[in-house]
Amino acid sequence: MGMNVPTRMADEEFIYGDMIALAPSLEVDPARAGGPTDPSGDGFMDIDVSGFTLTPGDFNDSAAASVTQFRFVRGDFDFSGDVTIEDEAIINASLGRNLDEQSDCLDEFGLPIIDPTTMMPFQCWVEGREANRILAMMNMDKTDGPGGVNADTVTQSDIDAFGTEFSFCFADITTDGSCVPGTSDGLATLSDFSCYLAEWSLGTSFADITTSGSCTPGVGGDGVDLSDFSCYLAEWSLGCP
Repeated sequence: MGMNVPTRMADEEFIYGDMIALAPSLEVDPARAGGPTDPSGDGFMDIDVSGFTLTPGDFNDSAAASVTQFRFVRGDFDFSGDVTIEDEAIINASLGRNLDEQSDCLDEFGLPIIDPTTMMPFQCWVEGREANRILAMMNMDKTDGPGGVNADTVTQSDIDAFGTEFSFCFADITTDGSCVPGTSDGLATLSDFSCYLAEWSLGTSFADITTSGSCTPGVGGDGVDLSDFSCYLAEWSLGCP
């Protein structure tokens, strides 16, 4: 209570999920490190003024040093610090996800780690950043399970709760005419259409907004094709409320 205590980067980065995504080695990705301990310090209480802090409230915030600790935000599933249409796309694509998920364990090169006894890839559970992402989505509706408890998967009730609390205009993807996909200014204008067209022409993941030809904005994963363009055009034609 009101005291600094020794902290280690391994603890901080596990909470923030800043380990290197393709490796189970618990290495930290410096480009997205969010813990407070200075990587160049002694490993305990050296606060890195360019990073974030892991303390309750605003205990370690400092206007003079321009330090603002990272805070988990309800509905912020990509941990960008605010809730955007990207977060809507994440939860829309996550129905049924849970903390018991397993996938191939990958080495530092992104290749499966093979079990020599079975010659099949070892299986790993989600952890760190991805585990926190799933947990945050599961907590959108904490009474969606049997008997009013929190369900152990991301449910349609979680998705509906997000949609009720946060509202986005899917066609609005730019701010003030600047093609910065993912930003918005509440309007669906020609600049939004031009920006999407540019992303679609390049075949970027941002332009992949449908699955199997079904126009469900924000749920992609099957590559960029004509159905994505048609879906965006339909949404853009509707404009913003």
